[in-house]
Order: sequence, then C-alpha cells, then structure tokens
Amino acid sequence: MKGPIAILGARSLLGRHVVNIFQELHPDIALEMWTQSDGVGNVNSVKRLIACISEAELIINCHEARDLSMAPDFEALHSHNEQFVAEILRSSTAPIIHISSTLVQCSDFWPNTYEPEREASKYESRWPCKAYCKSKHLAEQELFASRRSAVVLRIPFLYGEEDWGSPVTDAVMAANIFGSIPNIGDRGGAFQMAYAGNVANKVRLAAVELLKGSFREREIIIVGDETPVGDVYANVVEAVAKNPKRPMSTYNLPFLPLYYIYLAIGWLLLAVNKIFDVSGLLSKMPDPSLLYLIFHHWTFFNTNKSTNLLPDHEELSREYVVKKSRDHYALMNPNRVRTSWQLHIE
Repeated sequence: MKGPIAILGARSLLGRHVVNIFQELHPDIALEMWTQSDGVGNVNSVKRLIACISEAELIINCHEARDLSMAPDFEALHSHNEQFVAEILRSSTAPIIHISSTLVQCSDFWPNTYEPEREASKYESRWPCKAYCKSKHLAEQELFASRRSAVVLRIPFLYGEEDWGSPVTDAVMAANIFGSIPNIGDRGGAFQMAYAGNVANKVRLAAVELLKGSFREREIIIVGDETPVGDVYANVVEAVAKNPKRPMSTYNLPFLPLYYIYLAIGWLLLAVNKIFDVSGLLSKMPDPSLLYLIFHHWTFFNTNKSTNLLPDHEELSREYVVKKSRDHYALMNPNRVRTSWQLHIE
C-alpha cells in the first residue's frame, strides 16, 4: 500500500479503530479522513468528500445511518446509506471496502445458525428492522452494479472502546435507571457480537488483499472475531459492563410475555399513528424484531470465508479485549450514551 487511504466515517466506533490500527501498523501511509461533521447532501459537503477521496488509492467506507426504531427515518437512511455510496462512485474510481451489516441476511422468524455469505434479497420478506436492512442492501447493490473493485464486509453488532450505542450501552443506561442491569429472558438462544478492534484489523487486512488483487472484482465477506457466541448476557454484557456499582439484577424477567405485551402496544401505536402523529414516540421505541434477536433468537454466522481469504493473523486476546472494554464501560457517563436503536449517523 502506498496511500493515501480515505476513511469515511472516521469518528464512528469502527472508523476510530480502523484509523488507530492504520496509524499504529502503517505509520508511513497517509490517511484522508471524512467525518459526519463534514455534512452530507449540500454543495460544500460534497466538495469535502471529493477532496477526501479524489487522490485515494483505496476508500474504506464506515459511514452509515442506523435506525432500528419503530418509526425509522427513511430519508436519513436513504441519504446516508444509499445516496452517499452513489456520490462516492461518482467522485472516485478507487477500489472500495464498504462496511455493511449481517442483519441484511437475517430472518426475524427462522433461526440464523452458522449462515455463510448469502444473497440478502432472499431474506427480504423476513428482515428485522426492514428499513435499515433495505437501505444497506440497496447500497451493496449500487456498489456492485458499478463494476468497481469492491469488498463488502458484513459485520455484527460491535462493542469496545468508543462504543456509545450498542446492546452493551443499553444495559448501562438501564442500570442507571433501575440500579442494576435488567435480567431478561431464559439465557437461551445466541446473539453474535464482535470487538471493534479485532474487526478493524480485518478491515485493514482486507484493504491489503484488495490492493494486491487477491479478491474477485466483487466480494462479500462476513467478519467477526473470537467473542464467544451464545447468550449475550454471559458472553458480552456481564463480561464487560457488569461491576460492583452496576450489578446484574437478581430478578429474572421472562422474555416472551413481555415481548408479546410490547408487540401489542407497538401495533396499537402504529394504528394510532395513522390518525394522530405519534411518530416521535415510536422513534424512541426499538423495533420488536431487534428485541427478539437479542433476547430470544438464534443469530450467528459462518466466518470461514474471512479465515480463508484474509491473511493469518493473531487476534487480540479475550483477556485484553475484556479488560479494555470493561475499563471503557466502567468510566462511561450514562447520560452521554444513546440507545442502540434510535437514529444515529456516524
């Protein structure tokens, strides 16, 4: 790699880790960084984007809008997930690594067990958080229709330093309200998450291989790490967010009765919204399918393709990951965090 490398969404959770690992392991490569503060959609913001990517040897797109609420902002999802990719394609001919989501190949009904890379459109009728998944899928399609050398990395939910909006921060916020982390569900099912630093390193490795011409012209790869797959409480939340000041609740709340009550309330509010505007309230409520994925469903993926296509590398140890993450969440100001489901653009 000679550089410069353009990193878009450089202040996102993954973007910050990607910047850090490039600066640490490739200090001689110039980085051009674009952040959401540069804006999207007006003349000046387009100029700043073009200035960032025009001379880039490679573009890494970590920028996205994520809205997993019951009243998603369709305009924001379209602008930041679809039109943004179209603007990149108009403004540069450089190869692209595009960050997508494993949600695009998820069913909210059938278990998603050890799934390898699949065509996202096969899941469209059962997508969780449909508006978000549709916008991410359309971005992938736009990218591949361009005949550009591109690698799409589908990633699960992330955690780690710089995380301010994930299921882990949801637990932190809940503990701030209730005095402890709510204990919901029977600890069955599986929900896959990954440490942002490990995923960032795989983004770097994909960049190296893409520039070497090791991939097909268009490639989709699911990327994860060695975070144990299973109950999200035992494998992530308790490991990194629980501490003496933030204990787990001693009371176990059954998930399914609460889920069906929430589902009924949600349907009622959606019906009311057709007559009276309650979209502001709905935008603060998580899509029921997201709750089902986290607390009850089976959702984990086959990452053998990334193992085969990316160079051999050593991941950060579980002990290191847990310590770094625990330090971050222990010092976190609960008033600064956001929910994992409300609109966030980064």
